[in-house]
Amino acid sequence: MAARELGTYLLWQLPGWGILALVLAWFTLAMDLGRCIAVAVFCLFVIKDLVLFPVMRVAFRPSPPVPPIGERGETIELLEPSGYIRVNGELWKAEACGPGKQIPVGSTVVVRGVRGLTVLVDEDMKPGAGER
Repeated sequence: MAARELGTYLLWQLPGWGILALVLAWFTLAMDLGRCIAVAVFCLFVIKDLVLFPVMRVAFRPSPPVPPIGERGETIELLEPSGYIRVNGELWKAEACGPGKQIPVGSTVVVRGVRGLTVLVDEDMKPGAGER
């Protein structure tokens, strides 16, 4: 994951590096700026961006998935009160709503809310909800 974030971050830096390179090239040709100074300034600019990556990487992380509130799913394991369910082909950590409530494996559940990355579910009481 960190390699992908770094790659995205570096791609976002490329236009700035390109503009800096053009400005430094112009200063080198038109204002007699030494090549060594131009290269040093460019390298310092790139190093600055690399040093800032740990701080900026949060902005390049993908957003966590949006919980499927109101969707129906199926329990993959006994929820007593927590376990895993499958909703729209995705596996979710789930917790049964209500203290001490248990929902058996294979039951159809409805997502009622979210706590962090755990979905809160109730057993679907509609007739035929467990049939497919």
